[in-house]
Amino acid sequence: MIKKILILLVVLVIIGGFFDYYVRSYKSQNESEIDFSINTGDNLLVIGNNLSKKGIISYNFLFYYYAWKKEIRGKMISGGYSIPPHSSLAEISSIFISGNAKIQRKKTVDVLFREGLTIKQMAEILKKNNLPYDDFLKLAKNPSAELRTRFSFLQNVNSLEGYLFPAKYNLY
Repeated sequence: MIKKILILLVVLVIIGGFFDYYVRSYKSQNESEIDFSINTGDNLLVIGNNLSKKGIISYNFLFYYYAWKKEIRGKMISGGYSIPPHSSLAEISSIFISGNAKIQRKKTVDVLFREGLTIKQMAEILKKNNLPYDDFLKLAKNPSAELRTRFSFLQNVNSLEGYLFPAKYNLY
């Protein structure tokens, strides 16, 4: 019985060693540079899922394991980043921890949408700040199928009038 347990432990250690080596040597799947965002409040699970959805990594659990092993949970800084092609998990994590977000190299503008503004008034605020107000108007007046699918409460809505949250937004 003890011999079987020891054999099982040895096998598990060997499998664990191979898995650890695989994670450390893993390279991202992207063939070109990909923009990636970490929003304020995103946790490790959200970041891993988003990396997987963007096609940067194949399996989000690889990122979870790497972040757990390197104790970087909670150290990643929100922002917009560029992920170079075929980056290792160490390189990706380093980008997120450094805080050298691509968005920080661009000019950002604070835009305040007060309660009660119409879509047209919001577009005028965007226009005054040299932001793409035409694209905003087009999307707000006729939400895309992707947006309607993502947010079920927009299924039968012809416009986003009254659905846009009044707040201060930092846009670039």
